[in-house]
Amino acid sequence: MYEIEAKLAYDDKEKLVSQLKNLGAILKSEEEITDIYFSKDYTNLKEAKEFIRIRQKNGKAELTFKGETDSELKRIEINSDISDAEAVSKMFESMKFKVIRRNKTLREYWESGDIEIVIVQIVEPAKVDFAEVEGPSEELVKDFVNKLVDCVSPIGKDHFKALDS
Repeated sequence: MYEIEAKLAYDDKEKLVSQLKNLGAILKSEEEITDIYFSKDYTNLKEAKEFIRIRQKNGKAELTFKGETDSELKRIEINSDISDAEAVSKMFESMKFKVIRRNKTLREYWESGDIEIVIVQIVEPAKVDFAEVEGPSEELVKDFVNKLVDCVSPIGKDHFKALDS
């Protein structure tokens, strides 16, 4: 019901991967993902406090609601598998939900104990790279991020600016 993650900028992917390996992280999978984000109240993802996403990967689709909490690292996240992403998309558009972004990403999923690290490369509509560190508690996420201090930095407010045009 909740997602606890830190989004991080990195400049050197090789350095990040090397540090992950040094910390005992293991590459679990690589995937290509297509996302469509919808909102009734917002016109872009940067300002959206809550939104609905349809994600397609590996021939399957899921529907996700994301909403804010009072924590910087914690968001409401509710997921459900769906059988027909195109039909669900048409339903949202018929109900006057706005498409606020379409993305295609390449992702590497790494694991280190209870922590999942995802190296994300948005390839469409523009190229933007970042990493996500997700875990069962804010404390564990913060501790792991601190171990990456030489490889990553907090995402700045303009990090995703290329996607807004």
